Amino acid sequence: MDESVPATELEAANKQYNELTAKYRDIIQRENSLVARSAIVDNLEADKKALEEKETELKKEMTSLKERNHSLEQMVNELLSKGDRELILLCFFEPRRAVSLSWHARK
Repeated sequence: MDESVPATELEAANKQYNELTAKYRDIIQRENSLVARSAIVDNLEADKKALEEKETELKKEMTSLKERNHSLEQMVNELLSKGDRELILLCFFEPRRAVSLSWHARK
């Protein structure tokens, strides 16, 4: 059997086989690398989306807090002009109760 194929042809076939095997291995490694990068990109995109949603949520909360702050400032200014010191103190220590009392006082 050893003599059925000349040694030079066998060596050439083995060399070609080894080269093809190395190329195939390189292709598989590149493919795995691309799959890993793709997974990383997908994760980063998901993180970005979550952060954008959180940013939107925080902006809404900040707007709400700014509006609340503005309302409290207006109420304090009104109370200062009226001289109602008790209600002014409530604004700082119990703002919700002060808003309620102020609302009832307006009626």
